[in-house]
Amino acid sequence: EKRQNMAGHVSVTDVDAAAKRLKQYIHRTPLLESIALNNLTGARILVKAECLQKAGSFKIRGAMNRVLCLSPEEKKKGVVAFSSGNFGQGLAAACGILQVKCTIVMPGDAPESKQERARSYGARVVLSDIVPGINREVSAAEVAQGLASSEQLTLLHPFEDLDVIAGQGTCALEISEQCREVGAQPDALIIPIGGGGLTAGCCLAVQREMPACKVYAVEPEGYDDHVRSLAAGKRLAVEGSPPSICDSLQAVSPGANTFPITSKCLAGATAVSDAQVRHAMQVAFETLQIVLEPGGATSLAVVLSQKLPMEIQAKTICIVASGGNLDLAKFAKVLGCKQGVESQRGAARTRGLSRCLGAGALGALGVLAALLLLRNPSPPPTPPS
Repeated sequence: EKRQNMAGHVSVTDVDAAAKRLKQYIHRTPLLESIALNNLTGARILVKAECLQKAGSFKIRGAMNRVLCLSPEEKKKGVVAFSSGNFGQGLAAACGILQVKCTIVMPGDAPESKQERARSYGARVVLSDIVPGINREVSAAEVAQGLASSEQLTLLHPFEDLDVIAGQGTCALEISEQCREVGAQPDALIIPIGGGGLTAGCCLAVQREMPACKVYAVEPEGYDDHVRSLAAGKRLAVEGSPPSICDSLQAVSPGANTFPITSKCLAGATAVSDAQVRHAMQVAFETLQIVLEPGGATSLAVVLSQKLPMEIQAKTICIVASGGNLDLAKFAKVLGCKQGVESQRGAARTRGLSRCLGAGALGALGVLAALLLLRNPSPPPTPPS
């Protein structure tokens, strides 16, 4: 099944082939619906919970499909990729399952939890330097390219690789199946976008399976290269390294292989602020009982901030909750908890986070308390001497 994977053409038939290939390896993640969320938004919101996927995000779809398509010789030598976290974890998990050697290059400021998780799957993690003014993904890519050359590893790209794009598209195939099962006809599908692999693959599937559904992309403010590129009709890059809590959506520009698809298929793209993302993370926790990382919450942020066209806002909207890879300390920090809450233990930590999240989070406090106690239980009492 080997082919040239960094240039060429990918179609919905490739997505179909990927779905068959992946069936035994990935979860068919749920399509969630919350009455509370519907009431809050005035629309019917269907949430594809890729945060519950193996390795914590949709990325294992494309990563697993690509590894399954490696030649025997490529599998024997091993692979290398650059990733701010989620593709690295997805690839590490896929390689662990298929027993292929894996090296992941991450920016030096990648969340420690993502580094640790990739290592737990069996990958070697190499950290690239953070250079002021230079995009963190660019630096990581350069290191990965160097390792591929010096160690004869196959370099896998998080969104340019055709087999990765096809694998990511299986998410939309599942969405279309699940919508039919619940009698829903979505008017819009909102997808978080970095380089565009997930969006491009999903566009291919949506065009055939749900042709009346409009696809919108969302990215963080400061990384609005798709917003600007679609307006200009050509690929434009991010300048510098703007600050953003959405560490998983910081690609430097639309992909060379993804933009020809997304530029034709997307109905539009928009950007959301850090504050809007924080609010979406809290709403997801309270109404859906799921934990989303900042990048994974951008699609919900679009709905909550009413950034969709007016004719879409009160209709049936599918959103991809693309990932949930963050630890409890970052969850608290991102939501604005005062410094020190993440270092508390047991019941004190639960009370601190409760005050931070406010009264609206009390309904989910039992879940939060259980997570806290599992993550960092109180030490046992000292026995009497």
